[in-house]
Amino acid sequence: MIKVVQVYRKAKPGTYSIEGLFHTIGNELRKHVELIEYEMGKRNEIVKDWAKLRSLKADVYHITGMFIMWFWVCLGENVSLPYTI
Repeated sequence: MIKVVQVYRKAKPGTYSIEGLFHTIGNELRKHVELIEYEMGKRNEIVKDWAKLRSLKADVYHITGMFIMWFWVCLGENVSLPYTI
């Protein structure tokens, strides 16, 4: 089974974000893939997050938010880019 990691930022209370949509999509994805939802830590924890994500050895990393390019470089070709840069 394919292992997919969805990476989110921590949603701020009282705001709307696309992460809620990906949680909904995740419910359907679980029927077809091994899905791990990962919430990013604070900005100063990015190295810890990178190490944790890399240790998951996923087939696909779907990353939303501002860190996408950094993780794409560090995790390699298995990162899915959700929009055109």
